[in-house]
Amino acid sequence: MKVLIIGHGYWGSKLTDRFVSLLGRKNVIVAELNDINRSMAANKHEVMVTDDFTAYLDNVSACVVATPIRSHYEIAKFCLEMGKHVLVEKPMAMDYSQAQALVALATKKNLVLRTDLTFRFHPLRPIIPHYPLLLQWTGPKSERSPENILWSWGPHPVSLMLGYLVDAPVEVLLSSHGPNTWTIVYKSGELSTTIFMAWGDEFSKLRCYFS
Repeated sequence: MKVLIIGHGYWGSKLTDRFVSLLGRKNVIVAELNDINRSMAANKHEVMVTDDFTAYLDNVSACVVATPIRSHYEIAKFCLEMGKHVLVEKPMAMDYSQAQALVALATKKNLVLRTDLTFRFHPLRPIIPHYPLLLQWTGPKSERSPENILWSWGPHPVSLMLGYLVDAPVEVLLSSHGPNTWTIVYKSGELSTTIFMAWGDEFSKLRCYFS
């Protein structure tokens, strides 16, 4: 099996590490527009690299989309149309109807379409529900993506929270104190989860509470 990893930024490089360890470097191709990131992929992982992800689609059976969020839909759609299984980073698209369209396309072509559930398999996952503070992470401003924090960080804790709720959420409360400060509260029966996300002038913070 050969895989094409599209995007070799912060997270794409981690995915390349994992797929090289699973499949071997000869079965991994990296597509990256940035010259520096492309050189890093070639030097660190010793994999084939390209600046055109369409050039090697005939040589692979699956594609991994780790590009900026705004490009997820178009790239994933193209790969599915070319008959490739697709793993796309969260969120799948920036529009619900686009995500539905990708699911419908994958179903029609009998292909696998998945999103990367980063924290769902963390070794601490079984004990997390027993503590009020679920997750707190602080990162430098330089790690931000062009989208606001709801799209950049939000999908990770949201997917984690939904995995813990036994029943589907009966109420979702979303509030904003500006484009880069959000609070999301999920309620399901007696269980509720709270996610707080904020980008400051210098640092970003994400906190999740389970109660």
